[in-house]
This record gives sequence, structure tokens and C-alpha cells, in this order.
Amino acid sequence: MPTEKKKIKQITDIAKSHCDERFSEEYFKMTKKLIKRLEKDKTLSMDKGKVEGWVAGLFYIVGEDSGLFNRYNWIDSKEYISKTDMAEISEVSISTMKSRAKKIREVLLPDEKFIADITYDDDDYCPMDYNIDKMLKHFADILNDNITKKEEYETYMDKAFECEDIDEAIEYVKLALMHAKKKIPNNLFNQLKGELWLEFDARPYLMVKDELASLYCMKEDYESAVEVYKDILKLNKNDNQGIRYKILPLFVLIDKYKDAEKLISTYDGEISALLLYSTALYYYKVGNEIGAASVLKQAFKANEYVPQYLLGMIEIPKMLPDMYSYGSEEEAEVYMEYAIIAWIKTRGAMYWMVDEYYKYAGKNNIELPFSKQEMKNILMSNFERMKNL
Repeated sequence: MPTEKKKIKQITDIAKSHCDERFSEEYFKMTKKLIKRLEKDKTLSMDKGKVEGWVAGLFYIVGEDSGLFNRYNWIDSKEYISKTDMAEISEVSISTMKSRAKKIREVLLPDEKFIADITYDDDDYCPMDYNIDKMLKHFADILNDNITKKEEYETYMDKAFECEDIDEAIEYVKLALMHAKKKIPNNLFNQLKGELWLEFDARPYLMVKDELASLYCMKEDYESAVEVYKDILKLNKNDNQGIRYKILPLFVLIDKYKDAEKLISTYDGEISALLLYSTALYYYKVGNEIGAASVLKQAFKANEYVPQYLLGMIEIPKMLPDMYSYGSEEEAEVYMEYAIIAWIKTRGAMYWMVDEYYKYAGKNNIELPFSKQEMKNILMSNFERMKNL
């Protein structure tokens, strides 16, 4: 499905705004050429996700094709910008920028390039608003081969994202973790015990640990993922990263009932869908039918889209949204990423969801594409197919 014209205009306008401020007119022309190419493509839709993420992906493609990320560009009087700075300019994370760029690359032909002229005039132009001090620092970095610690951990993260082998990716993330930890003064682990997120330089370390746990989940090494998530919660008790939403379904999946009970008790009173649905699943699995049904009703009110994604009424997108609001489809998509395996692998849970959700839908006049029996038949067929894989 092609991208809607309204979204194309938003992407174009923000790209122009950034180019007017930080890049050249030539860079915008090439970015606009790429936008027009994608506008005609029927296999890629940029409707989902933040505009800034897609703009960053477009800039990354043009930058990569044009050689913008070569730190020796100054020798040939060409502009240079790091990938980190590119992401910061676009106000997104490096992983989001690269993820969007990868999606764009997938629909382009192998020989399609979008090359902008990044040559600048030595007499009156300083690339990317760099002042003399900043240029000298880059020169010193090159001479001394001095890569900052932040760049070191991000270099390993970049390598991890590029890996096709998950074990290799895990090893790169572990190296990134080691370098990210070097940014944190040793005494802060004790001084900020449980509040490490307050230290700005500690955030990359916590975020890399989160990525490591996610990779363990992809590998289906759930025990290792749980241990990493537990460690993050010890270091960041306020849970600014939302680890509780990821670890609770894992507790249910691998039968860590005491841990699940403790976590649910810690966040008692929270009414977010991400927590309520997993709490309901936990109660169902341990046989607390009354508690499970009660919490599930609260979960339906918090986000009624979750069951529709879970039961396959709405297709789960391949790419997670950059952001979500409470009760939105995007929130439901995020929950699928965290918890769908736990639901599928909990015996009887999906059929229970059908019974409870169809009752709720009937009372609230929600139209569903299948009858309850048809839905159960579809589930049964899917489970049989999974057994034969």
C-alpha cells in the first residue's frame, strides 16, 4: 500500500526544514528525489511510525550513497557528519534511523543510488555548522585514532545490528556493554544504587543491557533474558525503561511464579494495558480464574485492540511503532512484541481469551470479523500447523 499524500507532505516539509538549517539545497534535492521514488512504490508504506524516523532513514540513505559519513572528507573539501550526529539532528535513535533506512533499501533496486554533491567552498563554507574548534577536534581524533568511548560502544552496537547470526550479534552487544560501562565512574554504582538512570552517562549502559535481553529473547534463551532484565531493575528501580512490561510475560512463560507475584505486587494499582494483560495471564496460568477474569476486564477497558492482534484479527506489523498512546493500536502492537509467545505457550489461554473477549465485545457492541466458534476453529487450525513445523 503506497504512502498517503498527507504523510508524504509531512516528510518532505520536515526534510526541507532540516536541510535549510543543517544541509545544503543539493542534499534536499536528492532527498526529495528519493521521496518521490518511494511515493510511487506500492510495497512500502511510510504511514506508520513517526515522520522524524522516516526522514532520518531518508537522510541516512542519501548520506551513505554520497559518502557523507567518511571522517576523512575534509581532505577533499567535502562535508562530513557522523551517524550519531545524523540521528541527533533528526531527533531519533541510531537504531530507528537504521531500521527505517533498511526498510527503504529493501524496495530500491541494487544499483539505485541517490548521490548528492557534498563538496563545499573552502573560502566561505564550514560543513554542517562546524566551528573551527570542532574541526580541529576531528583532525586531532584522526591523527590520534582517538575514538571516544561513546563511539566505541555504538560501533559495536552497529555491528550487532548488521549481524545475521544471533550469537554473533550477542557477542558484539556484550562488547558494547563493556565499553558503555567504562563511561560510568565506579563510585556511582554504589552512590546511585537503584537510581543509576539519574546519571546521564549511565543510560547507554542500561539501554545496551536492554538490547542484550531482547536478543536473548529472540534466541529463545528466556532464562538469560530474565537475568539481564532483573539486573536492570536493580540498577534502575524507577524503571524508566519499562522493563516490567517485558519481564512479567517472561516470568509467566518460564514459570517464575514468585517473581511474577512480587512484580505484580510492586506495581499494584497501575492500570496500563501492558501490565494488566500479563497480570491476567499470570492469574489464569496459576488457576486463579476469578482474579484472571477480573483483571482481564480491566485490560479490555485499557486497550481493546490487544485481543484483536493476539487472535489474528488484525495483522501484527513487522516493525514496531516509534511511540504509542494509551489505548491505541500502537500500544497493542508493542504488547505483542513483549508477550505473544507467553500467551501462545500457556495451555488454554488463547481459547480463554476468545471466550472472555467475545463476551466483552457483545456487551459493548464491538463488531468482530468471525463468530466465536469460527475463531476457535482458526486457532485450532493454527496450533495444528505449528505442531507440524
